[in-house]
Amino acid sequence: MNEINDKLENMLKLLDNKFKEEYQKLESYYQQKLEEAQKNIEEEIKNYEKQKIEEARQKAENIIKTAQAKYDLRIRQERSKRKNDLIEDILELIKNELLNLEPSKKKLFYQKLYLSAENLVEENFTVLCNKNDYEIVKSIVLDHNVQVEENIEGGIILQSRHFSINNTISSYFEENKNEIVRLVLEEVGDI
Repeated sequence: MNEINDKLENMLKLLDNKFKEEYQKLESYYQQKLEEAQKNIEEEIKNYEKQKIEEARQKAENIIKTAQAKYDLRIRQERSKRKNDLIEDILELIKNELLNLEPSKKKLFYQKLYLSAENLVEENFTVLCNKNDYEIVKSIVLDHNVQVEENIEGGIILQSRHFSINNTISSYFEENKNEIVRLVLEEVGDI
């Protein structure tokens, strides 16, 4: 029986050695697979991080570009508004200068307004002006009736039964506003 026991023991030892060998092979194989899987996971994590960082960078760039475009638009709008306000202020000053011309210059200007309106009319008319300009207008208009009209700021209106020609400073100014703006911009440059 001893012999059987010895044989069994040898067999068990052989099986145990075989098991250990197989176990080590399997352990080595799965350890290698585990290391490969860890490397793959680490690489995927790095790629994912890079992708997310790139997406965040692009999103930040887009946000910055959008903000810059809004800022630039707001600056252009504000600049345009200020430019328009400045032009309107200049136009108002010019209009006031026309309304307050010294008498000799006012007479020449009103004469021009009167002659340009008179050339359009063939029937009898009355010339209307404000009370401050009455004497100047009366000295220009010798062949027609001149009357005071309080609503006229400056300049004249030719009026008959069938028509009314508005040649006031305001109407003259509005008709020539674009040309005046062009001349102002030409004189001072782009604002």
